[in-house]
Amino acid sequence: MKGKFALPVGYELLRGTSEGGCWLLHVRPTTEILACPKCNESATRIRPHGYRTTRCVDVPCGGQPVCLRLELRRYRCSACGSVLTQPAPGIHAPFRMTRRCTEFLLVNSISMPLRELAARLGCSRMTIKRIVDQLAPRCCDSRGPASDVGDHVSEAEVNLWLIAVPRIHPGPGLRRDSYVRGWNVPDKVRWAKRSGEWAAIRARGIAIAAEQRLLAYLVEM
Repeated sequence: MKGKFALPVGYELLRGTSEGGCWLLHVRPTTEILACPKCNESATRIRPHGYRTTRCVDVPCGGQPVCLRLELRRYRCSACGSVLTQPAPGIHAPFRMTRRCTEFLLVNSISMPLRELAARLGCSRMTIKRIVDQLAPRCCDSRGPASDVGDHVSEAEVNLWLIAVPRIHPGPGLRRDSYVRGWNVPDKVRWAKRSGEWAAIRARGIAIAAEQRLLAYLVEM
């Protein structure tokens, strides 16, 4: 079991189970408290004070969502009486996710529907949308056009994105313009440029366009 999962750095695996198509891994941080952060007394004045457990989402493994159950040691400082909790490295606490999971989420949200991402991570779509809205870089001002020339997205770039990235149609009557506005394609193109993903998406779009003889559909770039 321990060799099956690549845990975040700074954790040891206690045990793991599969529940409802999701891996539940019981882990414990290997970090230690060296001194009380409030009174700066050394660890010799800190005594064990039970455990606190919490859960967070990690990157999927083997096509299944992964949930970490963190067992965090608690300590009491005999000098000042403060109760301390063992640090949990690599955790994005506000979202109850590992930092590598939020990075996975942001990179894949460029080209993957949020509903599919939510299924892969074992979260609700609204949770995924809230995290993306808070963490995604603001590529343009929603009240007006892009703030500089580098944020400009041409019609050809929008067309390349539509060719390269599989489109998810809510209904057969969806028009192209409605799709572009509804899924905010220009902003996704800007985001892909800034994250370094655009070169691969552009190359894939040109290759597909050439194969399907759609190059005439693309205006000069």
